[in-house]
Amino acid sequence: MIHGMSVDFSLFLTYSFAGWLWESTVCSLYNYGKLINRGFLNGPYCPIYGCGGLLAVHLLSELEHPSARFLASGTLCCALEYATSWGMEKLFHARWWDYSNKPFNLNGRIYLNGFLAFGAAASLLVDRLDPKLREKINALPPALVDMAAAAALIGFGTDSAITILGVMGFSRQLEQLAAILESGLEQLPAAERIHAAYERMNTQQRRILSAFPRLRAPANNHTLSAIRHLISERNGQYE
Repeated sequence: MIHGMSVDFSLFLTYSFAGWLWESTVCSLYNYGKLINRGFLNGPYCPIYGCGGLLAVHLLSELEHPSARFLASGTLCCALEYATSWGMEKLFHARWWDYSNKPFNLNGRIYLNGFLAFGAAASLLVDRLDPKLREKINALPPALVDMAAAAALIGFGTDSAITILGVMGFSRQLEQLAAILESGLEQLPAAERIHAAYERMNTQQRRILSAFPRLRAPANNHTLSAIRHLISERNGQYE
């Protein structure tokens, strides 16, 4: 049982890395015209892809008809993306991505192109990629796989804790930054007040601003926009 969990976690990290690579290259170039480290965590992985991959493998492997697998894969992955978007917004009081300008979207959290892409990718994963990767991992000494997975789990857990602790106060921090912009430093030019506000953000919060260019904080979005404008004008000087 433990070895099976080690194999699954190894594949979870593999699919998370593949998702990070996709988001940081293809998606970033298409949406923003430049490469962006699109991970929520510090490491090169997007856990939502790892979760989606494993859920598809364990829940949809018995579906043999290609069309049924495609539709089920797209539905499953979009449901996961919707739930993740909703959960992160409730937890951090910020909207991390928004597809409101895309056709056939649902509350800006998911949209048709995502359904099609996830459906195709998850179907290919379940049908071809996952069995081959499992075969290769199972060919390795079990003790080696278990130790590597344990070490990776410690690193992943540490990264998650550092990131979450750094971002948890993001909404409260924006309220404080808004106060800085609106009062207390009136004698300074607006650009210097924005700079002073930005300097009060921690490393995780600054990195998140870079990773999610369309991040919105409904209660203090004007503050977020002002700081983004400063970053853009300074050509990433403070990134």
